[in-house]
Amino acid sequence: MNVFILKPHRALQPYIRQYVYCEIGEPGKWTHSNMAPPGCTQLSIVAGRANILIGEDDKPANKYEPVTFVGQTTRFKKVSFYDRIKSFFVIFQPYGAYQLLGIHQGECKNLCINLTDLWGSSAKYIREELSQQILAKDIRQVLENYLLKRIPQSTKLENDHLARVVKQINLYCNQHALIEKLCRGEGYSISTLERHMKRMVGMSPKQFQRIVRFNAALKYIKQNGKQCNWSRIANTFGYFDQSHFIKEFKFFYGKTPSEYSLLDNHYLSNIALPKIHKASRAPST
Repeated sequence: MNVFILKPHRALQPYIRQYVYCEIGEPGKWTHSNMAPPGCTQLSIVAGRANILIGEDDKPANKYEPVTFVGQTTRFKKVSFYDRIKSFFVIFQPYGAYQLLGIHQGECKNLCINLTDLWGSSAKYIREELSQQILAKDIRQVLENYLLKRIPQSTKLENDHLARVVKQINLYCNQHALIEKLCRGEGYSISTLERHMKRMVGMSPKQFQRIVRFNAALKYIKQNGKQCNWSRIANTFGYFDQSHFIKEFKFFYGKTPSEYSLLDNHYLSNIALPKIHKASRAPST
């Protein structure tokens, strides 16, 4: 699989983490990949195609348009797609799609949605223009010409608060009672923060923390391989005990930690996986 990472325009970086251009799959064959929750959403553009066949878990495959929005994934899933495809992914910051696209993220959770189903006829022009491009630089140019016009003209207070909360969850994902501490620090009630997170990020703050913590533990395992001590990892990343860690890992990854292998076909997860910071002390409030 050929993968190229592209930086977004400086003005779009608060909303978009990166672009990923890749060629995946085999001509005339089905390709199967597992997908663990990456903690972010994506806009997927398939270059030079009218549609693409995608199957999820054991359900029949569906035909999708070349431009789709992939909402927050909160569980392990199996994904299949047909033929060799050239794909351009917009990897959003956890709250970026809400701000740029105006889409209620809670309504997109665990879904892959055609852009026209989200925006109706207003998406037709951008969808057709994107689907006609083949080169990554041309796709990026078309996208950014459009997205730069959608940057919010004024930053609302709730956006600033939420950006800080998301950053703190990424930094201190191993800490118990973290959400309560952040609420006190930002002046939120727990119910208010949950409402904002579901609308702008696509899930509750505690669910988001679970996914960030899982990805931090997974990154550690990738770096240290079979030499890992599961009890020590459970303690380092704030799980109640080893049994809790193994149960969470299997829920998100589809296998137990001891069954993990670098050869696992999780490349769709890896494309979207955000940078995870090392677990650290909780912020003072």
